[in-house]
Amino acid sequence: MPRLGRGVPGSTPMAELHTEVFKDVIARDIDLIVATGHFAEAAAKANLSEERMVVGEDWEAVYSRLIGRLNGGEIILLKASRGIALERILTRLEEDFGHAIQEVEA
Repeated sequence: MPRLGRGVPGSTPMAELHTEVFKDVIARDIDLIVATGHFAEAAAKANLSEERMVVGEDWEAVYSRLIGRLNGGEIILLKASRGIALERILTRLEEDFGHAIQEVEA
């Protein structure tokens, strides 16, 4: 997956990189994609089915729609711009679903 960065000489504009990353993500076997921040903008352009994607401004905006769709055993990609602090959603998921959550670093 490409890395996004600012101020890197010769780098691709952020919006284009978010779109490239999103295309890579939808090609993978991921049950549900949670997209927030700038990544949500790229997700909106993809016209992906709502069955496979939850999009919102920040993690709090998507959380109630997310938990209603979880049955257990899903593979969920949480992707957002760093400033969104999407990792905070893990605490809420642990509170609601127990400590069965596994974090996987890319």
